[in-house]
Amino acid sequence: MSDPMPPAPIPFESNPTLPPRPEANAVAQSRNVPLIGIIVALALLVVAGIILLVALLGKGSVGGEGAAGTSSAAGKTATVQKGAPQGSQAQKLQTAFDQYTEILDAPAKYLTELDLYNSSGVYKYALTEMNGDGIPELLFGADDGNGLLNVQVFSADGSENPFKAPSNVLLDGVASGGGTRAFITGSKAGNGIIQALGSASNPQWYCNRMVLQGSELVESENCDFTFGDSTPVLGGDGAGLQWLDVSDRSALQKLAGPAGAAGAKQPARGKSADQKAKAIAAAKAQGKQVFEGTIRIMNHAELVGFQGVSDPNPDYSGTFKYEKYAILVFDRTQTVTGMSGDGSGTQTGSAKLLCVGAYYPGVDSVDTTPEWVPYNGKRVVVAGTAEEVGWPSDTSLPLGEPRGGGDVIFSE
Repeated sequence: MSDPMPPAPIPFESNPTLPPRPEANAVAQSRNVPLIGIIVALALLVVAGIILLVALLGKGSVGGEGAAGTSSAAGKTATVQKGAPQGSQAQKLQTAFDQYTEILDAPAKYLTELDLYNSSGVYKYALTEMNGDGIPELLFGADDGNGLLNVQVFSADGSENPFKAPSNVLLDGVASGGGTRAFITGSKAGNGIIQALGSASNPQWYCNRMVLQGSELVESENCDFTFGDSTPVLGGDGAGLQWLDVSDRSALQKLAGPAGAAGAKQPARGKSADQKAKAIAAAKAQGKQVFEGTIRIMNHAELVGFQGVSDPNPDYSGTFKYEKYAILVFDRTQTVTGMSGDGSGTQTGSAKLLCVGAYYPGVDSVDTTPEWVPYNGKRVVVAGTAEEVGWPSDTSLPLGEPRGGGDVIFSE
């Protein structure tokens, strides 16, 4: 704010009146000077006071506008931060969600490296943390119609910068007719991903850890191992991946959930929550166990990869590719009581999942997975007695996990 303007100067007269002669008015001048000086001083004080008052009022007015503007700006800032502060982790996850959604919506536009391979038109994806920034990378697989997924990695850093798409093409699955066998696992430590490669005719396998360096996917360490050996691969750092069809956005929506992305699945509320609670209470009152989680339909290779283990039963005949499993993936490790596989009675143990349906070609002609297909990718609550659950005594899949379960009593 500029200083108040000084009083306007006295106008200059073009024909001023000449002052009286000093000799004649010496006495009068001496008498009037003090009075006139006082009057002029008072007038100047009044004018100065008025100017100061106007200035203060103007400053207050401008200050008020400034305060209102500040308030408005603060209000706008608050509005932006209401969902997620700019630069926050939630905002970064939201940005990554948007970018990954674009890839899933238009695969042909982004899968440039996979154009080199035949594709059946079936696409799957998985999310896994590879570089410790809290923003999972997107693994996108194109089914080649021969039992293998050709996988490309996409990495978003949560900024508006374009995501990175290394040129490497990885493999996951079992090639029909023998030959290539491969699986990809995540890293429990969030340190890249692990690619294991082998052959149906040779138990000696090769694996390597692939990490992101800039825009490249490079090998950081490797190992050789005997397929089926219980020795942990790369320190047992492998973590199973959840491969989903591109039409199932449940994993992607969980990524966006903290950022409040539209369509993200929220906890059941109101009537649904009441129905769920009543269903669970009724099942427990009948002495049943209650299992809650997400249904996943997987084949043999996918289940091996999801569990993060070496295949306990190498398939030299090529029939395992026809196996199917309906898996209830628990929200957290759960205590399960079921019949022991050796027929000794009941057994209680900790489980990460429950196999609720399966198809073992050549062993059991009954396929119990179709009834679970409508629930694929959805959250359900299953209730069953201990007699409806069984613990394995062999190395069949899912390895070391119970199967059976009962009936769906609630689904979201």
